[in-house]
Amino acid sequence: MFINGRFYSRSVLFAPNDGGESTGAGGAGNPDKTPEGKDSDPDNGGKDKGGNETVPYGRFKEVNDENKSLKARLAEFESEKAKAEAEKKKQEEAEALKKGEHEKIIAEKQSALDAYAAKEADWGKRTASIQAMVDGKLEEIKASHGDDILAKVKATIGSDDPWVILEKLDNVLGLLGA
Repeated sequence: MFINGRFYSRSVLFAPNDGGESTGAGGAGNPDKTPEGKDSDPDNGGKDKGGNETVPYGRFKEVNDENKSLKARLAEFESEKAKAEAEKKKQEEAEALKKGEHEKIIAEKQSALDAYAAKEADWGKRTASIQAMVDGKLEEIKASHGDDILAKVKATIGSDDPWVILEKLDNVLGLLGA
């Protein structure tokens, strides 16, 4: 980090043969120095000799474990909340059925069904366009290499899914040089 235009790091870095080993300036088992040149002393009531706050490992581990357990509890509470909301919706539907509000429930279910039908139609269009691409590539293989190679390619692919066929056909066309 830079402070007043000067770079400070948490530990002092020495080159492998900087000569600092014999002078006691660090490296090769000698204690590291803080940027001010003071030795670190984590057993000095949570402060080093320079007056900076340090956190003992035991306290760090305690806070870290507590954080993990709180995150787990939060995930559990969020899961319970989602279940409670789903149960509440089921109860509201049951009460609406008892009151004779069938039309409202039917309208909600129909709108969900329409959304799924639209997604299915879109998926069908995508699959049809992929199938058209597959058919074009198969015709290209037939025109370039003949029926024998086309039959071998189809046997090698071994799938009827146009998405899988298209992926494998790209690899085959790369091998054939087409």
